[in-house]
Amino acid sequence: MSLGQTDDGLAPLRRINRDRLVGGSYMNSFRLSRKREPEPTRGFPRAAAALLVAMGLALTAAAEPDLIVGEILPATRWGTVGSATGYSIGHTICNIGTSPEPVAASTNRHPITTSGLFRLQDGRFEQIGLGWVVHEFCALATSACSTCTPPTGCELLGTGCSTSSTSSTVGSQPSLGPRSEVNPVTAEFLFPFTTRGQSGNAVYKRLQAATLDIDPAMNIGARYFIESQTLAPTDAAAGNNTNNSSHRPVRFDASFNMITNGPTVRSQPALAAWATLDPGVRLSTVDVPGDGRLIIASRAYELNDGRWAYEYAVQNINSHRAVSGFSVPIGAAAAVTAIGFHDVPHHSGEPYNPADWSPALAPGTSVSWTTDPFAADPNANAIRWGTLYNFRFEARTAPIDGAATLSLFGPPTSASPALTVEAAIVRPDDSMCRADINRSGAVSIQDCFDFLAAYSANNAAIADFNHDGTITLQDLFDFVAEFFTPCP
Repeated sequence: MSLGQTDDGLAPLRRINRDRLVGGSYMNSFRLSRKREPEPTRGFPRAAAALLVAMGLALTAAAEPDLIVGEILPATRWGTVGSATGYSIGHTICNIGTSPEPVAASTNRHPITTSGLFRLQDGRFEQIGLGWVVHEFCALATSACSTCTPPTGCELLGTGCSTSSTSSTVGSQPSLGPRSEVNPVTAEFLFPFTTRGQSGNAVYKRLQAATLDIDPAMNIGARYFIESQTLAPTDAAAGNNTNNSSHRPVRFDASFNMITNGPTVRSQPALAAWATLDPGVRLSTVDVPGDGRLIIASRAYELNDGRWAYEYAVQNINSHRAVSGFSVPIGAAAAVTAIGFHDVPHHSGEPYNPADWSPALAPGTSVSWTTDPFAADPNANAIRWGTLYNFRFEARTAPIDGAATLSLFGPPTSASPALTVEAAIVRPDDSMCRADINRSGAVSIQDCFDFLAAYSANNAAIADFNHDGTITLQDLFDFVAEFFTPCP
């Protein structure tokens, strides 16, 4: 299903809900006329009987699968090609729901699973690798997460049951399909997928990471995390598709082997690890109406020169519409510099344009980043499902609570009409006077001395007062004008 289509795949679920509410099959099966209604048993009030009927309805309605990644298993390193090293990650999928999930290998009614690699280093949490999706087949009936009720055959993942795929199985290239053919909201995908049966070199379709990003000698103090995410049609139709990602810490040895380095954290995406390790990280979950889930992390660090570094990570869990813009409000005193961006590259023939997002600074208003709109390029470098992008800058003012604006990439639909969504973040304070150079809370002659010292030292962070990229006499004139302007 393309981004432009209006069917979000949830129509069957809506029909079921409508039937329950307006007298469809669920309600009709319990509809009783007043004339034929039996008298309640003595000592058993009519209200209690009605309550039992309602409870039966609720229990019937609640029978649905709920898939999670129960365990992330050891990895296989397949080799290095050029600047990238290829891996595959084993996993165990658990059905913690109350009904089986189909695993029909010959149709698109089966789960798919993918993985990503993340690095936390120097206060930045970045995605540095991703793999294609593996198509699951022939479910096992083990009990990794709960007590399994085994179904007949292997075309169902039974209630309470789990099934595992080793890293060698996951690394089988003929079974790996493109992410671009998956709707993560409905877990629908093209089948047979376009590269079915195709193989290639050691990194083709597998999780790829730049070797420099995982070299222990080049990444002193870095911490790494693997995330595995599973999607399945019936699980998604039941609305249970926001707990499908789990993560696990890993490390790399001198030969670039990936080694597990702690237990699996179930039903938490990798970005949650940043907040666990650093309580200063703020996480914000945004459910796009009629679409999927985004998680935004924000953190501010005070630098040695009194400025602040602002770091943002936007992870698309399962939004099909994706994200094409990110904007942070700033005040006039922020004096933003060092604007940066980081993404994770798609590979192996995925159609997406790899161009970096374009930054835009509107002093006193916002700093923002955008990729090409859908109308200009449906394959633009949007934040697609299962990926995380970073945005950063430095500012002169300390953090306060605020909201970032995220622009949605895919066209709106009747089910998902929003063009933008907002996420709670930390952002630069906009209450400070621009001429308060030393941030004392008041403008004084000392600010003049401090500005002149920065001007003489060619300190652009302070002396480039008009943010034109150069330090000139105009910056001095602009500072003086601001110094004599009343400030609240």
